[in-house]
Amino acid sequence: MTIALCLSGGGAKGDFELGALRCLYDRGIRPDIIASTSVGSVNAVKLAEGEDPADAGRGLAGLERLWSGLNTNDDMYVPAAWLNHPEMDSRVRDYLTGRSAHLGISGPQKQDGRWGMLDIFVDTWNEAWFLGSDGAALLKSLNLLATKARSLYELLPIRTLLYAQVNLAHIAEWAGAGGRWRMATVALESGRLRYITETGGVLENTGTPVMVSGPLLAECAVLQGKVQEVEDVIRDLQQELRAASTGQKSFYSSQIRKLQNDLGKTRTAFAACVAAQPAVPLSVDVREGVLASAAIPGIFPTVRLGNESYVDGGIREILPVQIAVDLGADQVYAISASALSVVEQPPGTYATAGLADVVSRSVMSLVLNETNIDDLQVRSGSGAPLPSVTVIAPDLEIHDMTTIDPGLVQINKDYGWMRAADVLDGVAADSARWRSATDIAAVRLETWRHENRLYGHEDPTRLYEGSQPPYPLAHDLVIAGRARLAHLLTARRASGGPTPQSIDRWTSTLERHPWSIARNDATFVAQSVPSAMTFGQPARVSVTMRNTGATTWTEAAGYRLGSQAPQDNMVWGSGRQILTGPVEPGDEATFSFAVTVPTPAGVPFQWCMVREGVEWFGELTPEIMVTVTQSPECAQVRGSINQSNRVIAALRNVLDGLDPTNSGDRQEIREIRAQIAECQKQLNAQRAHEATLACP
Repeated sequence: MTIALCLSGGGAKGDFELGALRCLYDRGIRPDIIASTSVGSVNAVKLAEGEDPADAGRGLAGLERLWSGLNTNDDMYVPAAWLNHPEMDSRVRDYLTGRSAHLGISGPQKQDGRWGMLDIFVDTWNEAWFLGSDGAALLKSLNLLATKARSLYELLPIRTLLYAQVNLAHIAEWAGAGGRWRMATVALESGRLRYITETGGVLENTGTPVMVSGPLLAECAVLQGKVQEVEDVIRDLQQELRAASTGQKSFYSSQIRKLQNDLGKTRTAFAACVAAQPAVPLSVDVREGVLASAAIPGIFPTVRLGNESYVDGGIREILPVQIAVDLGADQVYAISASALSVVEQPPGTYATAGLADVVSRSVMSLVLNETNIDDLQVRSGSGAPLPSVTVIAPDLEIHDMTTIDPGLVQINKDYGWMRAADVLDGVAADSARWRSATDIAAVRLETWRHENRLYGHEDPTRLYEGSQPPYPLAHDLVIAGRARLAHLLTARRASGGPTPQSIDRWTSTLERHPWSIARNDATFVAQSVPSAMTFGQPARVSVTMRNTGATTWTEAAGYRLGSQAPQDNMVWGSGRQILTGPVEPGDEATFSFAVTVPTPAGVPFQWCMVREGVEWFGELTPEIMVTVTQSPECAQVRGSINQSNRVIAALRNVLDGLDPTNSGDRQEIREIRAQIAECQKQLNAQRAHEATLACP
């Protein structure tokens, strides 16, 4: 069966796709074909590296690492340079970037008779004052917008990440094994939807290569040089003409006219030469292709590929399912970062709405939603049967396409995991289990907002509200939210719904925030623990944790791995494991150590990062119940002890049947007592040996 993954656009909402992908991969689903648009291409470029369990920076694990490093908008994009121009008014900049809901610049007030016949003088004064202050600032800002602006933001941070973390050799290896990838992008000049392949080829949507002029032929290069040479001579003559006397001007003018005539002929010959040379298929760096596929018009700059400028493929195709069908997919998993239904607004909501609100609702909500739905209407070629298409999409959008926050990333990622699990299990959309995934995400989102209020931090989804002072009353709302989350998780599991690893941590700790991550955070990577151990015997184990916070872990600062289940237990011989060296943010620490099992009962093995005297933090390692068996030597010594006890008991039974007043029994009594003493001596030695072995 040929499996395809189709990843939609959606900007920062690509974190939903990340969770859904993790669920698919957890269930052994791997793509033969990947089709992507916009942020889906950012996710796809790591998937196209293929998987290698020994390389945590490759494939889906590498994609998770990339997303875990995104804490603020500045980690994905930065304001375009023109927004920071000295002539850009900060109020206009804040309005354009969403940090202010209003422009904050009002025109001059008309007096309307307030000053009688003097109104005209007051109005003139106010207008002059406005033009010299706010009006001038506004005009300068509008001039920058008209002359300098190409986009609001630049994708420089993502470009840096792509070039640092994407391995083209791994993509080539995956492609060589048969993997195919198509990422959608749109050429502005032609308006055509095109696809960039896993090898960097650029194809029309019909599958034919996009052709461009090849390397300049030698004869064309000669003509190009002649054009440049004549242009330089004309430029020099024009300078001499301006400085020439009246009698000399006609000479220079005639020379210039002659050269311009020659220039026209040479340019025509050069153009004909270029047109005649063979065209070649356009080929690009796939990382540039990703940036082109993700270049949301107006938000991010266009990307030059060949002779045209390219923008986000979502302009023409948000969820590229059809191309996966055309490539021969039998099973398609289509993951949409956005809801497939539009949230209805109350009647009259837009009766007095401004231009921006109307355009946002019409284009960003209604038009894009319709495009998304249309993309799911696929057709088969040459009468072939349609593949099975499994659609995974949220019912609730946790955040918008430009907001990056570690808490929102985690919440939406977990939401995507649960939604994918419910879809794969065939859960009905009107069932309690289906609704539970959305309810869990909604409660966590609300708690995340209350945490920002509690500690006085701005809400990244509502930047126009600015920072607020700490609000202590939000503490009870946070506690109530965590309790509600615990209840919802229990109910979901009771209905048969699985949950992402370590989601329970959010019932007792802060959701992730840029200001909380600055303290400490950690995620579980891997562990190696024998499933069975021999009592009293040492065994080697290892635990690997990733530093997903913003602090460096060092032994001197008290960072260690601490025991859990229960916390601070000494079951494994030690409740702490020390670092072998500093662990920078984004790096991993592997704790390899020996453990000794002190009890033959089943024992839980679980650990967590701790900073001594400060806090426990990060994910817990998955709990493992270790089966403990008794050592052969303990079994042997215990058998000897049992045998000695039986012998002593038997001798005492015989002794009890003898009469010490009977002269005939006295000798036998003395012998039996001597035997009992000897057996007791052996028993004491056996028990001492048992204690030395630390047998239970």
